[in-house]
This record gives sequence, structure tokens and C-alpha cells, in this order.
Amino acid sequence: MKPVYMISGGITKFAKAHPDKDFRMMVKEAYDYALRDVPRFSKDMIAGAVGSYFSDHFTRQLKAASMVQDYLGLCPKPSKRVEGGGATGGLCFQSAWEAVASGRLSVTILPGAQSLIVTTAALPNANVGTAFSGLLTAAGGTIRITAKVRTIY
Repeated sequence: MKPVYMISGGITKFAKAHPDKDFRMMVKEAYDYALRDVPRFSKDMIAGAVGSYFSDHFTRQLKAASMVQDYLGLCPKPSKRVEGGGATGGLCFQSAWEAVASGRLSVTILPGAQSLIVTTAALPNANVGTAFSGLLTAAGGTIRITAKVRTIY
């Protein structure tokens, strides 16, 4: 098994809302932030991506991880999306670690975004509960998105 190292990380500026930006732009900001720490690193060195975001319903977009990969200019490199209730970020990191440790990928990035609706606790709980049945209807409210990118090799 090959040793694995996390070499950098980035995050968007935290704010209550970013109405002028969509999730792709915010992940790009986090990606650029992460790459500032490794000036000799280039996009050509990235072998693939493991994307994560919580719920198509909250992002209001299917295939958001693929859209981020395209926005970052990383297509047609291999990618996959990882999601797990309450552990999505950790599972994404574990999946990327496994890809690098196994030798399948030499360098990967872990772009992720999360949309949060500012509301009472009851509404998100109901949304998560009904998401499994496919009966979710979109809820109004302010959307807050936080984006993170980790680069490991």
C-alpha cells in the first residue's frame, strides 16, 4: 500500500449567504485557495476527483459533483461521488485515500459543497426524512453554501 498525504485544503469565506454565487463558483474559490499553498502544483497533476455534497434535494441539482469537475476543467478525468448520512465528508476523504493508497490514482482532489436552508430545525429534518421516499418538495428560504476542497497525493 502506498503512503498517502493531504497536501492542502481550501474553503470559501463563510457567510450567511452568497446569493451572487452558485455552488460551482464557490468550490472553484476553495480550489484556488487550496492551490495557493502548493505553487508548483498544476491541474495536469490531478489524476481524478472524489466529489461530495449532501443531497441532490438541498443542492437542487443532480450530478453536482460532475458539474463541479467540469467547472474546474478536470473532465474527462475519472471521478465519483460519495454520500453518506452524517458522514459524507469523512467518507469522501476515506474514498480518496483508498484510491491513492491502492495506486489507482496518484493525485486526487475532493471538491464538496453543502447547501443549507436557514429555517427551523423541523423543515430540514422533514426534508431528509422524505428524501428517501422521493416525495420531497422544494422549500423556500435563504440558501447558504459552504464549499471545501482537499488535495491529497
